[in-house]
Amino acid sequence: MLFYLYHCFKMNTHQCLTRSKNALYLLSHIPAEELISGTWSDGKSKYCAIGHYERLTSTQPNDYSHFNCMDSEESLADVSRVFFQEKYAAPLSIVTINDAPHTLYPQPAIKDRVLTCLTDMVAFFEEKHPDSKSTTVRTD
Repeated sequence: MLFYLYHCFKMNTHQCLTRSKNALYLLSHIPAEELISGTWSDGKSKYCAIGHYERLTSTQPNDYSHFNCMDSEESLADVSRVFFQEKYAAPLSIVTINDAPHTLYPQPAIKDRVLTCLTDMVAFFEEKHPDSKSTTVRTD
């Protein structure tokens, strides 16, 4: 756990905001039925939110292998840990939100929970770093 916290807190607010915005954009285009919980990937086309994000931001976005969708260092999961720690003092991540309804994100559908969480993350990091509101995100 300390290893993850070290990596989380070495990212600056601008990096957290950029990753959050990019994830919100990319995951908003994933069909709800292609999001799964409890595992990274089904090896075909379904992933958890982190799996889709990692695949889409990799050098091989059409590679649906388990390896290509695994969580990387300073990833979206780490950014979400910063968000939950700083906003709620809670040891949560977007993985928790992906896998089941939570008191903070009770929506029954994975996509609804994840996108609501990402929207909250963007708003939180924009508030912490107002100069970053114009941050551009990947649009391809």
